[in-house]
Amino acid sequence: VDMAGRVVGINTAIFSSSGGSNGVGFAIPSNLVRLYVESAVSGKKVERPWLGARLGAVTREIADTLGLERVSGAVIMRVSDKGPAATAGLQAGDVVLAVDGYEVSDPRTVYYRLTTRGVGNRARVEVVRKGRRIAADLALEAPPALGPGDVRNLSGNHPFDGARISNIRAVVADQLGIEEGPGAVIVSVRSGSIAANIGFQAGDIIVQIGREAVASVADVERLVRDRQRGWAIAIKRGERVLQLQMPG
Repeated sequence: VDMAGRVVGINTAIFSSSGGSNGVGFAIPSNLVRLYVESAVSGKKVERPWLGARLGAVTREIADTLGLERVSGAVIMRVSDKGPAATAGLQAGDVVLAVDGYEVSDPRTVYYRLTTRGVGNRARVEVVRKGRRIAADLALEAPPALGPGDVRNLSGNHPFDGARISNIRAVVADQLGIEEGPGAVIVSVRSGSIAANIGFQAGDIIVQIGREAVASVADVERLVRDRQRGWAIAIKRGERVLQLQMPG
């Protein structure tokens, strides 16, 4: 609580070297707690609004180029056609500095402010574009639904057992911070599964299985259908491509 007795966070964990109540505490912001409580009462699912843009962190080079006073904010890397960001007039290269009057320090802060504002509302987004500070009125929309063939939960005697994979549509690319396009990406991994034990992570793009390139979820399903004596798999993680060899 703050000095006025208002709840500002709900404690969730503490890192303590002694095991006592002294160390580094972690808390969920009260605005986020309120959002989930209201959602539970109303029976509605909490959704992060779809921005329709990929955000990146502001580097020193970007800050110097744009004449920013601080290395802070979120730079728009890509804008999806017909998405909320495009409709609001936001462009690639814009740097988001504030949402609804609150300064933002990085992409996570932007998403936090939009999420606590809530789907169905509007947010005022302030950006710097070519040295000028401008504001845009952003409609907060729910993520567009994926098609019936876009997402699959994989199971079986293969390396991707326990992985949930998706075609790389715009909404998935925005959520995971990757580029939209052909391919299949891991969106989650079930704890204790084969995929988890191998070390696959959300955001890993499946590039190749055996000698075949992967262009869709359907390709992955087809290529893991038959048991292999050995698996050769290429995964793109960030800017690196990992070549994995494992027994069948």
